Amino acid sequence: MHNSGIASGSKPLLFAAFFFCLVAVAACADEPSLQVTVNRSQIYIGESLLMDVRVGNAAGAAPDLSAVTGCVLRPLGSQDVSQYSMTFINGRMQHVGFSGRVYRYEATPNQAGRFIPGPVRVTLAGGRVLSESAPAVTVTGIEQQSWVTLRLTASGNDVLVNEPFDLRLAIRIRRLTGALAALDPLYPEAAPLLNVPYMNGENIDGLKTPDLKAFLNNRLLSDPRQPGFAINNFTVQSGMPIPFDIDGPRQARFHLDREWVAADGAEYAEYTLVLRYEPLKEGDYTFGPVIFKGPVPVAGSEAANPQRQDVLAVGAAVTVRVIPPPEDSRPDSYIGAIGSNLTATAALDAQTCNVGDPLQLTLTVGGGIQLHNLLIPRLDLQSNLVERFEVYRDSVQTVKRDDARAYRYTIRPRAAGSYELPAIAVSYYDASNRAYRTVTTAPLPIKVRRTTEVTAEQIVASTNPVIRSSEPPDARPLSPTAMRLDPHGAESAPLLGSPWVAALAAAGPSVYGIVVLAGFVRRRRPDWMRALRRRGALRSAHRALRQTGAATPAAYCAVLRAFLADRWNLPPASLTPAEARDALLHCGVSNDAAEGVARELQRHIEASFGGDTEPLDSVTRDRLYKVLCAANRTEAGT
Repeated sequence: MHNSGIASGSKPLLFAAFFFCLVAVAACADEPSLQVTVNRSQIYIGESLLMDVRVGNAAGAAPDLSAVTGCVLRPLGSQDVSQYSMTFINGRMQHVGFSGRVYRYEATPNQAGRFIPGPVRVTLAGGRVLSESAPAVTVTGIEQQSWVTLRLTASGNDVLVNEPFDLRLAIRIRRLTGALAALDPLYPEAAPLLNVPYMNGENIDGLKTPDLKAFLNNRLLSDPRQPGFAINNFTVQSGMPIPFDIDGPRQARFHLDREWVAADGAEYAEYTLVLRYEPLKEGDYTFGPVIFKGPVPVAGSEAANPQRQDVLAVGAAVTVRVIPPPEDSRPDSYIGAIGSNLTATAALDAQTCNVGDPLQLTLTVGGGIQLHNLLIPRLDLQSNLVERFEVYRDSVQTVKRDDARAYRYTIRPRAAGSYELPAIAVSYYDASNRAYRTVTTAPLPIKVRRTTEVTAEQIVASTNPVIRSSEPPDARPLSPTAMRLDPHGAESAPLLGSPWVAALAAAGPSVYGIVVLAGFVRRRRPDWMRALRRRGALRSAHRALRQTGAATPAAYCAVLRAFLADRWNLPPASLTPAEARDALLHCGVSNDAAEGVARELQRHIEASFGGDTEPLDSVTRDRLYKVLCAANRTEAGT
């Protein structure tokens, strides 16, 4: 009975908060915006950079890049982005985010110097024009030469999460002629140095990198007379698991796979270095540039006597974009999962409840998918579910497991009856077939009982049965009193006869009075017990905290909920922090005290769902008791 009262009483507050949030979002959305950013601030001539144009709150307004000169532009597509976050600090809401469309381009400057990506213009409705440029980019020139060329390529420039790609570095050195044509065009005693930034041994956030130690060990040259390459100044004692040299550290040299190729009317020795990466998160990953420094033999007028030529060559960097699946045909039930197979199961913590009772719905997803970029499933967008249940999106708890994710929702049934919690749809992107797939959970049977609300008028009427009659009093003459006659004449006698008859006559009203009194006590006893619990709620909570000592987050949640149940007759379990705050405000508790209780409840619920079972210290216990004291003090009228 009380649960439905709290739910109905808190609805105006919830609607007001929701309306306030909508007004704040609308206020931020009124002002269009334009922002231009690039992913690199310095490049070599021939390299490309990524340019993002973010057009906010201006539906249908596409950017105009006709004024961007000095480069070659290639459009890479666009997508809608809506990222908002709201935080409350000292009771004041701060709203940060972006809502609009992001356009992406690849820009390749065609000359060295200072390159300014812009201006980019957007024309709004009504003729207003927004103009913006990205920060300047330094483009470094490279000396032109024909002896050594470097090329860095990826097997795929646009890949999905968990879709491996190969990074291939090809080094071409002009082939010698005559009797030396079969030899490597390298000096054994002066190996050229390759500066490869992505082979520095550090992990790249968002990528599963190859085993670099094993890769280099398999290519290490042990004979100093063999031609090879130095990479990143690695030595045989630089910390790499490579052979120990008794003469001390020396520059390590590595052999790379070689083949003879022909290009532009000349022959080259092409050396290749291939590494495989697997993306774990969406994003842009730039590899390079790669720099070649060192001498190479160059065929002169006499083929048998080549000349030594010092060369500096640069291989342009390459960017691999790990992109989300396409927006076209993307279902609302998509949760960001990419893989080959997804499994989903649903479970309820109770199969029988009353209308309005909070239930915990656990949705578990797993299978052959990546778990790094999963989004919380939007059950509030599934019409078959919200038709019968109220879904609380803001109170979802996420439990991370090695092979799955579990999402715990608080839901409330809207209507009584025996029916099913409908199947929940969960969608993922099948990377092998390049299509969206949807799986559904099994429906769950549930029985919802109708609650009976008893009003105060009904309680008063049942405890005070006063019978009123409109008929006048009976005007018949009084009956003669009882008397006994005998031959000696009349004498007085008791109306009820013997004392036993009087006792029996008095028993009826006495029993009736006892029954009425017992019924009164029985009806009033819950109110008296609630009053006793209300007066002793803080003492009981203090005693429970002292008895628990260093307790787990779950124990502190139990103490907090017991205090709410005793002091304000709130439901003892399943209250979300938001519901607890709204219920306390409805009961007259001040805003600061209600927020304090909600924060403590949220803190310990998150610790419990996160698997934290370690005992908490006395500081936590004292902080919780102060929060309870503040809530107990600040109720209106106390």
